[in-house]
Amino acid sequence: MSDKEGITPRYPLPASIGEALCLLADTLPLPGVVWALGGSVAQRLRGFDVVPQDIDVDVPEEHECVVARALASYQVSLPHHTDARGWLSKMGHYEVCGARVDICVDCEIRAGDSHYVGRFSRFRDRIAFFPLGDQRLPVIPLEESLLVSVLMERWEKLREITASPAFEPNFDAAYFRHRAAETSVPQKALDRFLSLVLQADANVTPLRLRKDWPSDVRP
Repeated sequence: MSDKEGITPRYPLPASIGEALCLLADTLPLPGVVWALGGSVAQRLRGFDVVPQDIDVDVPEEHECVVARALASYQVSLPHHTDARGWLSKMGHYEVCGARVDICVDCEIRAGDSHYVGRFSRFRDRIAFFPLGDQRLPVIPLEESLLVSVLMERWEKLREITASPAFEPNFDAAYFRHRAAETSVPQKALDRFLSLVLQADANVTPLRLRKDWPSDVRP
């Protein structure tokens, strides 16, 4: 795990999101339990100019029931399986300080023949901690959310991310390559993403990627 305690968020969080995160940070440090923030909140804390609509709390399967019990008083819908995109919402939905909270358990996404498996155990050692007031919030690796966006072909979102000043210092090309090799994302989609990255910073990022990326991949 890495500690980003000296970094402050570039963009303030919406009030309801910030209040909910402070409450989660007080509630979820449970004995033996690991968790991390994903989705747009994680990107906001990393310095990307995105507006969070909800809070994704990522947990490993073995800790889902403990986390769900800790948040039981905030549950607003019963556990169920959803939806056509392949997201699995086993624990229902929660509302904390007016913000929607989803407990995301070992996310698995299918899109056509493509398949992404976000097992918490695969990235728990790469969780970073970012400050919010007096709290330190665990955040999943940026590369995991990028893989999901590539799989779902969210190109406008990916253009915004790769063009952001926060992209280069947060992006680990070697780790992204490693996780991409474990995920059945079409090579054509990965090549398109790579072309966005190469355009993002002509002085720094391409050099890092050309060193770390397989030699047969071209933008």
